[in-house]
Amino acid sequence: AALTAAGMTATLPHHPQIAGDVITVGVTANTDGQALNVWVLEVSYDADVLTYQSSDTSALYTAAVVTSGGGLVSMSTSGMESSASTSDVMGSSVDVVTLRFKTRTRVGVGRVRLANLQPRWYL
Repeated sequence: AALTAAGMTATLPHHPQIAGDVITVGVTANTDGQALNVWVLEVSYDADVLTYQSSDTSALYTAAVVTSGGGLVSMSTSGMESSASTSDVMGSSVDVVTLRFKTRTRVGVGRVRLANLQPRWYL
């Protein structure tokens, strides 16, 4: 469901995944009427089920610095791209980043879930 106040939402696939599938997770922000100029994001996941593959920062922001390992992906951007305007980074569904994870080959039946989405941003 869409956020009604400031925050970030991760959108996961709505269909079953099998071992070896790549899962794409889109992260968007509701800025609650403020400009999202800079952001820091941590996503934790079950490393027994998923392997972090890569991420693509939204074209609105400078490429995020990303570190990953042990079931945690941490990333931050230093600001907006020069081509982005303040109005581009305001709204109820501002593109932030796209993450890709691969399901591990030895996983049995289970649930894929991101355990924690912890955003911090600076207006």
